[in-house]
Amino acid sequence: MIKTTYTALAALMLAACASDELTDGTVQDLPEGMYPLQIAGVSITAESNAEPWGADTPQTRMAENTTDGKYSSAWESGDKIKVQIGDVTPGTYTYQSSGLTVAAGDAYAYWPSKADDQTIRAWYTSSGNETVDLSDQTKGLAYVVTAQKTANFNTEVSLTFSHALAKVRVELTGEIVSFVDNVSIKGYTTCTLSQGTWNGANVGEIKMYKVADKVFEANVYPGYQIQEVKANNGAWSKLTTAVTPNVANRYKIEIGVTSKTITLSTETEEVCTVESGKCLIIDGGGNSLNKRIVIQDNAQVMLKNVKLAAPTTEVNTIEINGSATLLLSGTNEINGATQGCPLTVIRGTLTINGTDNDKLTLTGENSYNAGCLGLREGASLIINGGDIVADGSKTQHGSGIGAYWTGWNDPRYGSITINGGKINASGGGNSAGIGSGSQCGGGDIIITGGNITATGGGNLGGAGIGTGDYGNCGDITISGTNTVVTATVVKEGCDKIGLGYNGRYCGTVTIKAGVTVNNTKYTSDHVGRIE
Repeated sequence: MIKTTYTALAALMLAACASDELTDGTVQDLPEGMYPLQIAGVSITAESNAEPWGADTPQTRMAENTTDGKYSSAWESGDKIKVQIGDVTPGTYTYQSSGLTVAAGDAYAYWPSKADDQTIRAWYTSSGNETVDLSDQTKGLAYVVTAQKTANFNTEVSLTFSHALAKVRVELTGEIVSFVDNVSIKGYTTCTLSQGTWNGANVGEIKMYKVADKVFEANVYPGYQIQEVKANNGAWSKLTTAVTPNVANRYKIEIGVTSKTITLSTETEEVCTVESGKCLIIDGGGNSLNKRIVIQDNAQVMLKNVKLAAPTTEVNTIEINGSATLLLSGTNEINGATQGCPLTVIRGTLTINGTDNDKLTLTGENSYNAGCLGLREGASLIINGGDIVADGSKTQHGSGIGAYWTGWNDPRYGSITINGGKINASGGGNSAGIGSGSQCGGGDIIITGGNITATGGGNLGGAGIGTGDYGNCGDITISGTNTVVTATVVKEGCDKIGLGYNGRYCGTVTIKAGVTVNNTKYTSDHVGRIE
């Protein structure tokens, strides 16, 4: 636990007044609207040799920064600081450049009397008012910093600001931690200033801010014992050790994320079905099996050392109905059937995550109505990482990654986005390596990172990235200074990036400066197909 203190030296000086206006020895009330409190300057600093509250914290009005492993904080221009002397109406001051001013809409704080030992309170809140909502911090952390001092009339005052809240950090561990999109804890959902004191109220859910991968934070009102946590809007789980936060302290809670594991070798059914909304680990143990996996909408699945061939000739080995997330682990090898894809997505969006050490090899068979990593009926794909091979070279009308011919049943992909990873995609006959298959359509192809190799198919020929014969695609945009693309074709007359043989339409092809395509690093933006 690190106690972090904001220190602000605020010279609070009474406006000049004539000596004959002062009295000696008698406490005298002052007329309202007289003797405004002038704040000559303000600074705020705080440091800790331990880990700060987070280098990736959002840019709230109060900035949090790290320098040389230490933590510092500073006011930002536009911050509104309220100051109250005694019980009179608070004044509002605005931080500008290096000091406080009374900006438009602000008001001075006034001395209520000439007494000694008058109480001065000051505060800043991220909400800008005296009630702070702590319940939803997903877009930014909530802050309350306060200061209090007693001072004699017409004297300079230094104020020390400190946190009125405590910080709770949740750090996640486990194989499927990347599946966690949100974390919540239970605590006071509001805090309010009343008669000079901040009070927490309304126990309920506090949605935390995602600081970084596996790390979530929330600033909470102290005193309420935190006993429960939940992830991905699931059920509340009890902490092994409850945490009772104290003011201006930071607490770390480590939570292991687990999920049900299905061991394929012990499953008696040919089909392993992942129901809608479920989160599972499917462990193949590296065994070669004749099974298939069907994944329903909004499921999250880790593929771990899975090696499959379709049990029959007319099915897709892995079929995703709707949107889903695949997390790659280890070595996964999936073979297609003569009338089925190794992996296909029907509607929805498939997101694939993994590292360069996590492999997925998809091999299409000699089929006329199937692809490789197939997208149909407007399905979309997002690849964020992984070592992925999509070999559709044996297929007759399917791309390596993208749409494939399914008759007239909407042979079209929605969009294809590659943000990273090592990708090698080969198209089948008349089809693109990445894009549309023969007589197929699709939307935009967006590449922002990764090392991508795309080879167009044979027969009449398809583009490396783009369309198959009589096919179409949307815009193709490739960006990222570390992005490397190798796009080749088997048949002359096909674009490496653009149109395949007799391709009907390809949108605008844009290669952004910094991208390397076919061993050429572009120093300026290029617009136009790559032949």
